[in-house]
Amino acid sequence: THTKLLVFSSLGKVYSLRSHDIPEASLKARGKPIINLLPFIEGEKIATFLPLPINELDWINYIIVFATKKGMIRKNNLIDVAKSGKRDLRETGKLSIKLNDNDKLISVKIASNDQDILLSTNDGKCLRFPIGKLRLFTGLNSSGVRGIKMEKNNFVISQAILKHSFINMNIRHDYLRFASENRKVNMSTNTEFEELQNNEEFLLSITTKGYGKRSSAYEYRISNRGGKGITGILTT
Repeated sequence: THTKLLVFSSLGKVYSLRSHDIPEASLKARGKPIINLLPFIEGEKIATFLPLPINELDWINYIIVFATKKGMIRKNNLIDVAKSGKRDLRETGKLSIKLNDNDKLISVKIASNDQDILLSTNDGKCLRFPIGKLRLFTGLNSSGVRGIKMEKNNFVISQAILKHSFINMNIRHDYLRFASENRKVNMSTNTEFEELQNNEEFLLSITTKGYGKRSSAYEYRISNRGGKGITGILTT
């Protein structure tokens, strides 16, 4: 209940809020207008929010990654966003990212340099690349760099953080085939693939029409930022 939250607005500002400041209510309750908790101006809305590690001393060990609707990304030290110098954020908040015209903040994630980012777009494309290769920005008055290249009228809908588990392309197909059969018949673990199996993560993709699928993170090859990505799910 004492977890601190960073609330990011549609204008690119960040505010600090304690979870216990949000009144507890029943499932059928309407809730409390956020305007009563944060000093939003007219037209300003919540873009996303981020729970912070409880121990503030740990904040220096993390980075924070911004992703926008138009495919821009930016990496900062978490402490630079969560604090104003050595002090807590003021009640009035502060600018956290500069948004280009008609762009919107989609996602903000806590991560580390030994992980990967997976950006997904509305047409089912996905691009995965290492966080460690992203430039670290020290200032907040910047829109960042291009994360994914998209066709006209397409846009980013989500950002996921994955383990950087590099898999040799020569054995990827064999492992994925083995893993699929293993889950069907509950076979014993193949020692050759044991490490891959222990580190495997899964992604759940759901379309606006209610179709969904689960896929192994190994299906998404690690590339460089700025590419067009691969098809993660068919949307038509």
